[in-house]
Amino acid sequence: MASEIKELDSVTAQKEFIKLRNKMEKIINETSYDEIDEVFGEAFGQVYTDATLGDIVAQDYLGYIFKRGREDLVPENIDLSMKWLILAASNGNNLSIDRLTIFLNYAYDEIVYQPDFGLMKFQNNITESNYTYVIGRLICDSIVDELKINALQIIKEIPYTLEHNSTTMSVYDRARNNSIPVILKFLRGIAQSQEDNTIKVLKEEVKKIEDEELQANRKPKKATLIDKVFQKHPEKKDKPKSENKKEETKK
Repeated sequence: MASEIKELDSVTAQKEFIKLRNKMEKIINETSYDEIDEVFGEAFGQVYTDATLGDIVAQDYLGYIFKRGREDLVPENIDLSMKWLILAASNGNNLSIDRLTIFLNYAYDEIVYQPDFGLMKFQNNITESNYTYVIGRLICDSIVDELKINALQIIKEIPYTLEHNSTTMSVYDRARNNSIPVILKFLRGIAQSQEDNTIKVLKEEVKKIEDEELQANRKPKKATLIDKVFQKHPEKKDKPKSENKKEETKK
């Protein structure tokens, strides 16, 4: 599941995305027709580099721009869009999770309506305000693992026009559906391990209390007459039986 504990909330991610998008749009609007391919290409290449190095704002932007395309500069490509958005979501960009809401809804319902979701929610600190981001990130993380999505592989693909189609989406739908039992096992596993640990701690506390009570109620053992005798004459206690028989024979 999610390997790093970093997260970019939707509001901050939206501000950063707008900043990057405006920068790219400014280049398009202010660059002459003769130079646009070179100038925009250089800027777009830098976004690609940043995304490859783990910049989740750049990853989200690429998911956004490939979903719709940009005139003759960036082709519409649903496959590249899904890969970049899912990767960004898996890495903690909550805006990317928002963009994937319709795609993720089926998995949300399958997980949230489990009979024991209340326990999973409590044990995993899931609330009504964060469940779409917590579960959404887990779903995307599972898809990344199943489809082996990584930036170094994505940048090797040459962008071409690929409109939204059921064949491409079926790959992602299947991976999303396969993630459901994985996530349920993960959430239940955390809950179970926490419950087991709680029980273990309680048992240790009970045993400690019982030991203390036993120690407090224990009275010192009274020495018997035979104990006192052997304490004064230990040699009588330790004398071998064979020697006793010899002495009786002599008598």
